[in-house]
Amino acid sequence: MRIKNLFLMAMIFFMAGATLADTIVTQEVATVSNYVKGKTTLKLSGTLSEAALKALAEEKSSVSICNNLGSYLTVPTLFPESKKGYGTKAGGQKISIKSKKGKFSWTEKDVTANFAFVVGTETVKPDKATLKSSGTIDTKDIDNFKTQKATVLDLLAYEKSSGSVAAYTFIPEPKGNNFTHANKGADLQVKFSANSKGKATATFKLLPNAASPAFTGESPVNPPPAVTNRLYMVVDLSGGTNAASFAISYLDDVPEGGWTEEYKTTKMVLSKIEAGKFTMGSPADELGRYDDEVQHEVTLTKPFFAGVFEVTQKQYELIMGNNPAYYLGDARPVECVSYDMIRGSDKGSGWPANSDVDETSFLGVLRAKTNQAFDLPTEAQWEFACRAGTTTALNSGKNLSGTISCANLAEVGRCYGNMNDEKGGYNEHTTVGSYLPNAWGLYDMHGNVLEWCLDWYQYSLGSDPATDPKGDTEGIYRVLRSGGWNFNASDCRSADRGDVTPGDVYNFGGFRVFLVQ
Repeated sequence: MRIKNLFLMAMIFFMAGATLADTIVTQEVATVSNYVKGKTTLKLSGTLSEAALKALAEEKSSVSICNNLGSYLTVPTLFPESKKGYGTKAGGQKISIKSKKGKFSWTEKDVTANFAFVVGTETVKPDKATLKSSGTIDTKDIDNFKTQKATVLDLLAYEKSSGSVAAYTFIPEPKGNNFTHANKGADLQVKFSANSKGKATATFKLLPNAASPAFTGESPVNPPPAVTNRLYMVVDLSGGTNAASFAISYLDDVPEGGWTEEYKTTKMVLSKIEAGKFTMGSPADELGRYDDEVQHEVTLTKPFFAGVFEVTQKQYELIMGNNPAYYLGDARPVECVSYDMIRGSDKGSGWPANSDVDETSFLGVLRAKTNQAFDLPTEAQWEFACRAGTTTALNSGKNLSGTISCANLAEVGRCYGNMNDEKGGYNEHTTVGSYLPNAWGLYDMHGNVLEWCLDWYQYSLGSDPATDPKGDTEGIYRVLRSGGWNFNASDCRSADRGDVTPGDVYNFGGFRVFLVQ
């Protein structure tokens, strides 16, 4: 049984520090019936290098969080709070950095993820790290402590020499009516106590001389851009084809209940992404790579909104009055839509000379009812949004383990190897948002359905740096990205490129809406 919230996801991973991990109660005989409720607070402190301070001063808000696989989970914004330094405070999170001496502190309540402290491209080892948890354990576990049938798993330590995971476990010792454990090793100090009613606390302290564990993923080479004014745009489509206009509103965070069904059907939600720089394409040794993925530096000078989900069948129907999809489902992505249906075959065929669309096309109707220039993304915008700061094959910070089916890809999207996993309630493509999002909150960037981009396809994008690239001036095929539900894992990577004539429709081809600021 995993103790939820008491020690939930309490792994602190430092590329040059020790590793704390989930606390789990394991049992040899008895079965635990429910989860534990509680609170966890993480506190870190240490000193930034001069290089990190310089990066912070130049990039204004380049402090970010990444997990132990190098995937950015969130990017907190740091504003200059005074001449003394930078800081931010939101919910249970508080960050403070002194601009001269580089002293930093971090407090995070209700910890729910794996953390590393990153400034620019530099991962910082905290001098001090304390994780304190409190909550309630099921009394059945307490009974199992008495008979030594339950074990507390305290620490998953990455061993530097082998890269393997070692488990440190113990059975709490009875002390009167309580059960306790205390250990102070060279790297970590652990204290645990639980009483007969199930009330429990645990404290983990990372000691200054902690050994360096192996880094199990690839360190992000390109940190995500400074994220300021993180916003979500919401377009209300509920009025359907009879509506004279679609109202637009904004959210400064994901709703408390998450992205419920309405955001996948009667509303359309987009996430704001700041301008930035990244390496487009894939390294020569990436598994499943094709020759048209030559790496080159791309700079995007304008922020944009990107659809959190692929456009769904209900959203398409509310805008256009029909549903062309072959595999039906309101919250499934719309497919059997061509580039010409989305933008139009007349004015809409003019990219990159202009950004016009046909009035009767999907984007023509959406633009008319919102007074906003919604469009498909350029190929560069799509890959930038997909990667969300990662440089690996997948936007989770992981690479492929196989070219046809891949467990790592199955975490973030639907492809041939996992199209029967029943997530989202369907085979083939499935309900949008059924897999893990990337660090910028975008779902299904790997698989489910192919996604149209604006650009004419050109085999070689070259290795020279590019700024706001728009693709070739003419061509035969338009670009598609993402891969689809019936594609191999290698065809669903962040850098993978597809090309199709703009009038073609397929039951694995859809799209996502963008809006450049």
